[in-house]
Amino acid sequence: MKTRLYTAAIAASLVAAFAQSSSAATVSISSESYSGSPYAGTGFDTLASSSTGFFTQTTAGSIANVQRSPFASSSTNYSAISNNAVYTAGSATYNYAAGLTSFSFLWGSPDSYNTVKFYSGQGGTGSVVGTFTGSSLADPTKGLGYDLVTFSAAGGTIGSVVLSDSGQPAFEYGNVTPTPLPAALPLFASALGIGGVFLRLRKKKAAKSQVAFA
Repeated sequence: MKTRLYTAAIAASLVAAFAQSSSAATVSISSESYSGSPYAGTGFDTLASSSTGFFTQTTAGSIANVQRSPFASSSTNYSAISNNAVYTAGSATYNYAAGLTSFSFLWGSPDSYNTVKFYSGQGGTGSVVGTFTGSSLADPTKGLGYDLVTFSAAGGTIGSVVLSDSGQPAFEYGNVTPTPLPAALPLFASALGIGGVFLRLRKKKAAKSQVAFA
């Protein structure tokens, strides 16, 4: 009997936890490493789901006084929103149907007009969960080098991340690395919840049987 009650309690707590995931989430910068020099590693990107304005997924090299590659090698590709030819507002949106627990990327030469917004819905819809700019960093490079920034989400679901340049010269970044919620975890919680319901029904049925034979 204690085992059944314990299992039901676990199921109830897990179901409650996932019910909370539909409520408002919070996002914070969980880690940040700074370098005054370009990053010597390789670049790789998760492709943006959509973009507006001027956006290039495979930019290489730097443009003097406008945009600076976060990488030491001039041949390493990275993403850039806007450039020296087009000063219109641009953005890149990353969608995550399963939600996010963390989101990290290499932020090249962060500027105050570089903006990162987290939304509860996909495509930059729903409520704004968190807004960060280059000024949010503890030690921004202010036009030089890079910052490797990791954002962590808690207490809810993050459906999309939108990077934008606010109509200024450029937002350079690379090595986009999202960490989605484990897909099997909600199913596991649901299964435990259903198991708890069946245990309760079985207990009631057993109690009725004992009354019938009495």
